[in-house]
Amino acid sequence: MNMRTILTINAVLATLHGIGYVLAPTLFMDFYQVAPTPALAFSGQLFGTELLFIAIVCWKARDLVSLPALQGIALAGVVANAVGAVVCTLAITGGVMGATGWLGVLFYAALALGYLVVMNRKAYGVGAA
Repeated sequence: MNMRTILTINAVLATLHGIGYVLAPTLFMDFYQVAPTPALAFSGQLFGTELLFIAIVCWKARDLVSLPALQGIALAGVVANAVGAVVCTLAITGGVMGATGWLGVLFYAALALGYLVVMNRKAYGVGAA
């Protein structure tokens, strides 16, 4: 696993979920077994816009050659995705999200682990770490 690979995976997942949440937030909420309301649908759309931002940043960052920038992105990837996995787990165990929410936990945990592997192996693809 190298930085370019994890950034590509992150970009694809963020794009698919971002488009889905912007265009069909209640459909995505139904999939994750979250009871949709108009306010939650609106929040889902805002969440989708941020996912699209993440998708574009990850896609463009694949060509970065700045080691400090890549190290910062990897650290942010570990922290944000680990927190996302915890938040989803709490939502599932608290009854806010259904069992399909474990798919979200899987996505977040896999991305956190991927960024952590890159950091530990110093597999940024540029210069010496």
